[in-house]
Amino acid sequence: MRSGWLGLARTGPFLALVACSTAIGPGGDPNDPPGDPSPEGGDWECATADEITQCERAGTGERQSYTCTAGEAGCPPSGSADGEDWACIAEETETKCREVAAETVTASMRPTDCDVPAWKTFFCQLADAQLAAHGIDYTMPCDALADQLQLEPLSSGACNELVDQLELESWTEAAYAGCTGALSQAITAWCYNTNLMLSGAAVCQ
Repeated sequence: MRSGWLGLARTGPFLALVACSTAIGPGGDPNDPPGDPSPEGGDWECATADEITQCERAGTGERQSYTCTAGEAGCPPSGSADGEDWACIAEETETKCREVAAETVTASMRPTDCDVPAWKTFFCQLADAQLAAHGIDYTMPCDALADQLQLEPLSSGACNELVDQLELESWTEAAYAGCTGALSQAITAWCYNTNLMLSGAAVCQ
């Protein structure tokens, strides 16, 4: 399965936009993956935390998000996780995939449908959890988080690692809920705008 994506390529504090249209598989089915998004990616390295497996390998320069089934091209091999489905984000230099499985920590917060405002609240809760995990005493000002992508350069790349993980977890949660189509552009905007807010406030040192 793969949805349309407006990718963000970050080079230092600067922003480049990469528009990715919906890809159609070889059988004409939009849910049929159109091939390996990372054909030269190399071996996967996987680790499990809180019963959720996450894998990464080298990227190939194309920025995109997608979902796939274990063993498919561009997907971690079968047996790396209990679940068969993965949510992946390919960066310029690395590809990260996270097992699409029930996340017990976030289950009580996850919206019951694909309502975008409800997911924005959930996204901010995930952001607060990421900040806490990085030892940062800061609460996301969710009311100030813009829903439309803000085309401004980052003042610093210090929060990239934090926001990249937030993006992957948000994408995985959307995949688990069957909401990737409804939320892909919103997650892109929220993540980059979050990075703008955090870097502007010098939150990550």
